[in-house]
Amino acid sequence: MVSATPLWFPFQLEPDPIRQERFNIGVGIIQNDRLTTRFVEALWPLYSFYAGRPDVDFDALDDIVRAATSYYPDQAYSEVRAATPLHPQLHLGEPQPLGAPTQGPCQLDALFRAQVGLAQTVPRPEPLFQIGPNGDSRLNPDSQDRLATLRERIQRHAGSPRRTWLSAFRVAGRVYWCADITGAKQDITVQMAITGRTNWPSEDDVLDGILEWEAVDDLDAWQTLLFLSQGSDNDMLTAHYCGERSAKWFKLSM
Repeated sequence: MVSATPLWFPFQLEPDPIRQERFNIGVGIIQNDRLTTRFVEALWPLYSFYAGRPDVDFDALDDIVRAATSYYPDQAYSEVRAATPLHPQLHLGEPQPLGAPTQGPCQLDALFRAQVGLAQTVPRPEPLFQIGPNGDSRLNPDSQDRLATLRERIQRHAGSPRRTWLSAFRVAGRVYWCADITGAKQDITVQMAITGRTNWPSEDDVLDGILEWEAVDDLDAWQTLLFLSQGSDNDMLTAHYCGERSAKWFKLSM
C-alpha cells in the first residue's frame, strides 16, 4: 500500500489464542509506505486478566513485544503486510485515516496515548518475596518491617496462631489465596487476590477479622500467608517454592 495520505493501525497482542482476546500494545503510522511505530514498555497491566493461568507465559509475551519493537520501525508497510506475521499472537489492525497531517513524534505519542490502554510507563511490580540462588524465597528487605508490623497487630488482636488452613480458589477467573487462622483469642481470615500488584490492607481490617489485599503472584501470596501465620504453637503446612516465579507448584510438608 503506497499512499501519501497518512494512515494508522494498531498492533494487537492475543495472550490466549483460545479466548481470542486482543489488546492494543502499539500503534503504527504509515506514510509513503514507511512505518513509524511505538509499543508499550510493560505488559504487567494485563497480568490481572490472566493471573493463575500457567498456560499464559508472560515472559514469552514480553519477547514478542520486544521483537516487534525492534523489527517494525522504518519497515515498508507493503512488505510487512505481504510477509508472514512476526508471531501468531501478534496482529496488525486495519489501516484507517489518521485525520490530520503527520507532525513527527508528537503525533505518534498522542495517537499512542489515545489508542493504547496499557500505560507505557507502568513498571514491573516489585514482589514482596525474591527467589534466592538455591530456589529458596526471601522477603524483600523493603517490605520486612511492614509485614512484621502487620503480623504483630494480627497476633495482638487474635492471639498466637494455633492452627492455620491454607487454601486457593478461583472466582470469575481470578485466583485467591486464603489463610484461615485459629488464634488463641479469636479467628482471623487473610485473603489475597492475585492482581499483578501489591495493595496493602488497612490496619483497621484486623479489627474486623478479615484482611483483604492484592499480591503480585502466587509466590508472594503463599509466602505472605505463611509469614503472617507464624507462631510457636501453630499447626500448619509449610511450603517450599520450586522453580521459577511463573511456575504454579510447591512442595508441601507438615
